[in-house]
Amino acid sequence: MHEPLVELGKYLKSVQYNFTTVTPDTHARNLTKGLNASSPLRNLFGWSREVERAQIPEVVLDCLTGANMLSGDDVVRSRVRFATVDDMMFMHSAFPTEERNSVFFGPDSYRFVQFVLRKLQPGSRVVDVGCGSGVGGISLVASRKEIWLSDINPRALEFAKINAAINGVAVTTFESPFLNEVPPGADTVISNPPFIMDSTARSYRDGGGCFGSELSVMIVEKALDYLPKNGQLLLYSATCFSDGVDVLRRELQPLLSRPGLAHTYEEIDPDIFGEELSQPAYHSIERLAAVGLCVQKN
Repeated sequence: MHEPLVELGKYLKSVQYNFTTVTPDTHARNLTKGLNASSPLRNLFGWSREVERAQIPEVVLDCLTGANMLSGDDVVRSRVRFATVDDMMFMHSAFPTEERNSVFFGPDSYRFVQFVLRKLQPGSRVVDVGCGSGVGGISLVASRKEIWLSDINPRALEFAKINAAINGVAVTTFESPFLNEVPPGADTVISNPPFIMDSTARSYRDGGGCFGSELSVMIVEKALDYLPKNGQLLLYSATCFSDGVDVLRRELQPLLSRPGLAHTYEEIDPDIFGEELSQPAYHSIERLAAVGLCVQKN
């Protein structure tokens, strides 16, 4: 599957395809409005629309067919999407991402990259835990760090390898829960874990118990045990606010109070995924906010 999709991604870069992936709610609203992009490629790979086969270049059809990622006859649909981050290209799952092992990409991907680039300190090797599409680690290519990517989802690792090849970035991948199967040697851990309370328990989305903060807390705990002295942890996540209380910060406090740690915790966006508040699980929640945690192990 690799070669046709790598070829496809490189072709899209060569024709200057661009698309900013939005939240599922915004995506659905645009589909409902019937807005159509002027480019058939943006309709096919951005909005996950059906497009007439005659409108699609043969090289694109050949790549999708070779990777078994094309459905339909006279009207076709792609099983993958492509998003752009500056001059980089990232493949991810087609909309809607309903399968449990979908590879998600969205506004948090962009915020995650911006946060990590802003906070990253010099070092030799970074491991992206729960890498998904690989956007966090791959986007750090200019840092001259060796890039390791880990995930429990084999499809995510497959997509991450393809994305690395599309962008000409060398990576090492590990199929691993947390850092369990990742060898020692990384001095930086980055992560953008799932944080939503998802009723269908989709792995790319469900953050577990305690209002979706469980997975983020576990990654912090594992990373602090894994990192060497002077190592750095960069966590981009989200937190629920209940009666003004930041749930994630409260749950992290015992870990961050350990001796030998210095940390900063910032609210990056005060109101994200507001549509989730209508779900029963969020009955007592006022808002979800994007947050960034930076921990230095002294």
